[in-house]
Amino acid sequence: MASLDSPTAPGISQWYPVIYLRPQDPERRIRPPSYEGAPLTLRVASMEQAAKRLAGNLQRAWVEQRDLELASTATP
Repeated sequence: MASLDSPTAPGISQWYPVIYLRPQDPERRIRPPSYEGAPLTLRVASMEQAAKRLAGNLQRAWVEQRDLELASTATP
């Protein structure tokens, strides 16, 4: 999951948005091109992750269905 976070340090009045890909890992962050572009970048990151999950789920379902069909044809 991706989320748009602001810094939690006290005394910071301005911040540059960072999109962290969860689980939080410093290596898995995306810096939007601008403050105004942050929501769009968050949407793109979320859509990319959703597409990866969808592809994995479809592949897994296809393999399971194929295994079921092979098992049913192998049983007399």
